[in-house]
Amino acid sequence: MTLWAFSRAFKILGCDKFTQDYYLMKFQRKFPLGGFEEIPTKNISKITYPPYNGFGDEEDSLGNCKGLILKKPKKDIFKYIANDKIILRFYAKMNTKIAEDESRRFLISFFMADDSIQVYELNNKNSGIMEGRFLERGKYKNEENENKQFRINDFQINKSILLNKFSFNIIDADDYSKKWMSENMA
Repeated sequence: MTLWAFSRAFKILGCDKFTQDYYLMKFQRKFPLGGFEEIPTKNISKITYPPYNGFGDEEDSLGNCKGLILKKPKKDIFKYIANDKIILRFYAKMNTKIAEDESRRFLISFFMADDSIQVYELNNKNSGIMEGRFLERGKYKNEENENKQFRINDFQINKSILLNKFSFNIIDADDYSKKWMSENMA
């Protein structure tokens, strides 16, 4: 039968079991079962995002790929407030075969508020290399751990880490960092 609604013709081909039982019980009318077509499924391909180019935060750049309206990435505000002043510092040397770089010493700071890392090169007299910022504060990926972001568990004394293509051997930590790690990383 054809049903007219909103100036359009709808052809009724059948109904489901519940509707058939309802009309049979209430109105003593029997409708045929069926008439349902398989809804075609869309072939949804996996979305691939372009590689991170190094400008800004990776989360921020990834957010630009997900929509036309830019949204600032959400931060874990509770973690930020709880760990705002906790900065763990590690002394490190560069793992290298180059004679000029063997004497270089670095201070790696791990900021617990947002898991960001900063590397500062310490003064080495008569080396010809100025002290100062070696690696800007930011979130870096651990290439040795499936490209996951660095966590505080990755920083241990007498362990080597690969940070932004530079290999560092962690020599020591300051007293506050040692105390904090002994209390919180049992």
